[in-house]
Amino acid sequence: MDIEKLRSFITVARLGSFSAAADELYLTASAVSKHVAALEGELGCALLMRKPKSVALTPEGRACLAHAERIVNEYNEMTASLVGGGLSVVTIPMHTSVTPFVRRFAEQCPSITVTLTERHGPEAVKAVESGEFELGFAGTPYSDSSRLERIIFGRQRVGAILPAHHPLAQRGERISVWELRDERFIFMAPETGMYDYYVNICRENGFTPKTAGVSSREDMIVSLICDGGGASFLLAGEITPYNFGRVAFLELEEEYSVGMALLFRKNCTLSRPAALFKSLFDAAHI
Repeated sequence: MDIEKLRSFITVARLGSFSAAADELYLTASAVSKHVAALEGELGCALLMRKPKSVALTPEGRACLAHAERIVNEYNEMTASLVGGGLSVVTIPMHTSVTPFVRRFAEQCPSITVTLTERHGPEAVKAVESGEFELGFAGTPYSDSSRLERIIFGRQRVGAILPAHHPLAQRGERISVWELRDERFIFMAPETGMYDYYVNICRENGFTPKTAGVSSREDMIVSLICDGGGASFLLAGEITPYNFGRVAFLELEEEYSVGMALLFRKNCTLSRPAALFKSLFDAAHI
């Protein structure tokens, strides 16, 4: 039996909603639903009655809840007494899919102090490979290393961004990469790890892109396209915080996606704080 399944069940029972529980636990509603369904499968009974906009405990669920709360409380007390100290994790700069889990881990394991160190993608990968950090977060296009294991999560579709007045943006439909062959591109800088990936998307579709500039910041790329035109590739989640109203995010006919990955070395025994972090992360992303 998995502590994360019990934690999800307790939170859903308290809040009466999978989505509300997901927000509190920094998970997706789908992950919370899978946790509860797996617990019901192990116990051989329904714990919740699903309604269109809420859930309610079954008689078996009410009986299970008190036991589940006691088990989770005892587990928290055990980890607090056995596992403490600090944990340093390297991550690519300011990635929004990382910080929610780190906050959740800090709430569940207050005796462990987590310090995040930012480095650009390839440097973050090298820092884990070398053993400088036990754990790290980086993008999937450049982190597939023979020396590392990966837990991949948070995949997002790659799309194109163009000025809102661009004829392709005005069409209001998906575009092919080939239709961007005459554009001037502003790419993510090589040190981020994404430059080669985005250039290769163009090459796979029959042309070598004209590179007008590079930047290590998504907001700067969006701003440059707003002010001077051009095109770029970004992920849907990267454009949302910087939607100035003067750029358009266009879905591609071709399917390209980029995920994040939690990295750790192969055949290496993790410290107790790192092992607990990895275990809880793995359970949260089933």
